[in-house]
Amino acid sequence: MNKKIIAFIAILLTCSVSAVFAQHLHKAENAGGFFVRNGTVYYIKGEQVHHLTSNQELDSGVKIDQRGMVTYTNGTSEQLKNGDLLTFDGNLKPGAVEEHFEIKDGRLNIVTNDIYTPVEKAMKLENGVMIDENGSTTNGTRLLAGQKMNLLGEVIK
Repeated sequence: MNKKIIAFIAILLTCSVSAVFAQHLHKAENAGGFFVRNGTVYYIKGEQVHHLTSNQELDSGVKIDQRGMVTYTNGTSEQLKNGDLLTFDGNLKPGAVEEHFEIKDGRLNIVTNDIYTPVEKAMKLENGVMIDENGSTTNGTRLLAGQKMNLLGEVIK
Protein backbone atom coordinates (compact mmCIF):
# COMPACT_ATOMS: atom_id res chain seq x y z
CA MET A 1 0.00 0.00 0.00
CA ASN A 2 2.79 2.44 0.92
CA LYS A 3 4.53 1.72 -2.40
CA LYS A 4 1.37 2.66 -4.29
CA ILE A 5 1.03 5.93 -2.36
CA ILE A 6 4.70 6.78 -2.93
CA ALA A 7 4.36 5.98 -6.64
CA PHE A 8 1.23 8.14 -6.86
CA ILE A 9 2.98 11.06 -5.14
CA ALA A 10 5.98 10.67 -7.46
CA ILE A 11 3.68 10.84 -10.49
CA LEU A 12 1.96 13.95 -9.12
CA LEU A 13 5.30 15.65 -8.51
CA THR A 14 6.48 14.76 -12.02
CA CYS A 15 3.30 16.25 -13.52
CA SER A 16 3.68 19.42 -11.43
CA VAL A 17 7.30 19.87 -12.48
CA SER A 18 6.34 19.28 -16.12
CA ALA A 19 3.59 21.92 -15.94
CA VAL A 20 5.95 24.48 -14.38
CA PHE A 21 8.60 23.67 -16.99
CA ALA A 22 6.05 24.08 -19.80
CA GLN A 23 5.05 27.50 -18.44
CA HIS A 24 8.72 28.47 -18.27
CA LEU A 25 9.23 27.36 -21.88
CA HIS A 26 6.18 29.35 -22.98
CA LYS A 27 7.58 32.50 -21.34
CA ALA A 28 10.96 31.82 -22.97
CA GLU A 29 9.26 31.54 -26.38
CA ASN A 30 7.67 34.94 -25.81
CA ALA A 31 10.93 36.40 -24.53
CA GLY A 32 10.75 38.83 -27.39
CA GLY A 33 12.02 39.87 -30.74
CA PHE A 34 11.03 41.26 -34.11
CA PHE A 35 8.70 39.69 -36.68
CA VAL A 36 6.91 40.65 -39.89
CA ARG A 37 3.17 40.57 -40.51
CA ASN A 38 2.01 41.53 -44.02
CA GLY A 39 5.16 43.54 -44.69
CA THR A 40 5.01 45.48 -41.42
CA VAL A 41 7.54 44.91 -38.62
CA TYR A 42 6.35 44.32 -35.07
CA TYR A 43 8.10 43.26 -31.90
CA ILE A 44 7.11 41.24 -28.87
CA LYS A 45 8.14 42.70 -25.53
CA GLY A 46 6.64 42.22 -22.08
CA GLU A 47 3.83 39.93 -23.31
CA GLN A 48 2.67 42.67 -25.70
CA VAL A 49 2.98 43.19 -29.43
CA HIS A 50 4.16 46.61 -30.64
CA HIS A 51 4.61 48.20 -34.08
CA LEU A 52 8.24 49.03 -34.91
CA THR A 53 8.36 52.80 -35.50
CA SER A 54 12.09 53.29 -36.14
CA ASN A 55 15.11 51.35 -37.33
CA GLN A 56 16.92 49.53 -34.52
CA GLU A 57 20.49 48.51 -33.78
CA LEU A 58 20.69 45.71 -31.23
CA ASP A 59 23.39 45.40 -28.56
CA SER A 60 24.93 42.63 -30.70
CA GLY A 61 25.39 45.10 -33.58
CA VAL A 62 22.69 43.46 -35.71
CA LYS A 63 20.37 46.03 -37.32
CA ILE A 64 16.73 45.79 -38.40
CA ASP A 65 14.85 48.43 -40.35
CA GLN A 66 11.13 49.16 -40.52
CA ARG A 67 10.79 47.05 -43.67
CA GLY A 68 12.21 43.97 -41.91
CA MET A 69 15.64 44.05 -43.55
CA VAL A 70 18.16 42.52 -41.13
CA THR A 71 21.84 43.45 -41.45
CA TYR A 72 24.29 41.28 -39.55
CA THR A 73 27.66 42.37 -38.15
CA ASN A 74 29.48 40.55 -40.98
CA GLY A 75 27.73 42.82 -43.51
CA THR A 76 25.26 40.26 -44.88
CA SER A 77 21.58 41.17 -45.07
CA GLU A 78 18.33 39.28 -45.38
CA GLN A 79 14.64 40.06 -45.35
CA LEU A 80 12.77 38.87 -42.27
CA LYS A 81 9.97 36.55 -43.42
CA ASN A 82 6.47 36.03 -42.03
CA GLY A 83 6.73 33.55 -39.15
CA ASP A 84 10.41 34.20 -38.38
CA LEU A 85 11.61 35.90 -35.20
CA LEU A 86 14.75 37.99 -34.81
CA THR A 87 15.50 37.88 -31.09
CA PHE A 88 16.71 40.94 -29.23
CA ASP A 89 20.19 39.40 -29.11
CA GLY A 90 20.28 39.15 -32.92
CA ASN A 91 19.54 35.46 -33.48
CA LEU A 92 17.12 34.41 -36.22
CA LYS A 93 14.54 31.77 -35.25
CA PRO A 94 12.69 30.53 -38.35
CA GLY A 95 9.04 29.64 -37.76
CA ALA A 96 9.03 30.90 -34.16
CA VAL A 97 6.01 33.19 -34.63
CA GLU A 98 2.53 31.69 -34.89
CA GLU A 99 -0.43 33.96 -35.59
CA HIS A 100 -4.15 33.57 -36.07
CA PHE A 101 -7.41 35.41 -35.40
CA GLU A 102 -9.82 34.54 -32.61
CA ILE A 103 -12.94 36.06 -31.07
CA LYS A 104 -12.38 36.78 -27.36
CA ASP A 105 -14.95 38.55 -25.20
CA GLY A 106 -16.99 39.31 -28.33
CA ARG A 107 -14.10 41.08 -30.11
CA LEU A 108 -11.72 40.03 -32.85
CA ASN A 109 -8.14 39.53 -31.65
CA ILE A 110 -4.99 38.69 -33.51
CA VAL A 111 -3.15 36.09 -31.46
CA THR A 112 0.64 36.17 -31.72
CA ASN A 113 2.38 33.33 -29.82
CA ASP A 114 -0.58 33.26 -27.39
CA ILE A 115 -0.57 37.05 -26.90
CA TYR A 116 -4.02 38.51 -27.65
CA THR A 117 -4.18 41.93 -29.30
CA PRO A 118 -7.61 43.42 -30.10
CA VAL A 119 -8.16 44.37 -33.74
CA GLU A 120 -9.25 48.02 -33.66
CA LYS A 121 -10.05 48.53 -37.35
CA ALA A 122 -10.34 46.54 -40.56
CA MET A 123 -7.08 45.08 -41.81
CA LYS A 124 -5.88 43.48 -45.01
CA LEU A 125 -4.91 39.81 -44.89
CA GLU A 126 -2.00 38.24 -46.79
CA ASN A 127 -4.26 37.38 -49.74
CA GLY A 128 -5.82 40.85 -50.02
CA VAL A 129 -9.07 39.94 -48.23
CA MET A 130 -10.16 42.47 -45.59
CA ILE A 131 -11.28 41.47 -42.08
CA ASP A 132 -13.13 43.88 -39.81
CA GLU A 133 -13.04 44.21 -36.02
CA ASN A 134 -16.10 41.93 -35.76
CA GLY A 135 -14.46 39.04 -37.63
CA SER A 136 -16.27 39.45 -40.97
CA THR A 137 -14.24 39.20 -44.17
CA THR A 138 -14.86 40.63 -47.62
CA ASN A 139 -14.97 37.07 -49.02
CA GLY A 140 -18.08 36.34 -46.92
CA THR A 141 -16.50 34.38 -44.07
CA ARG A 142 -17.41 35.36 -40.51
CA LEU A 143 -15.36 34.14 -37.58
CA LEU A 144 -17.47 32.82 -34.71
CA ALA A 145 -16.62 32.39 -31.04
CA GLY A 146 -14.55 29.23 -30.58
CA GLN A 147 -13.17 29.31 -34.13
CA LYS A 148 -9.71 30.31 -35.30
CA MET A 149 -8.79 31.88 -38.62
CA ASN A 150 -5.35 32.01 -40.25
CA LEU A 151 -3.92 35.16 -41.81
CA LEU A 152 -5.30 34.09 -45.20
CA GLY A 153 -8.87 34.30 -43.88
CA GLU A 154 -9.36 30.53 -43.70
CA VAL A 155 -11.11 29.03 -40.68
CA ILE A 156 -8.78 26.51 -39.01
CA LYS A 157 -9.23 23.93 -36.28
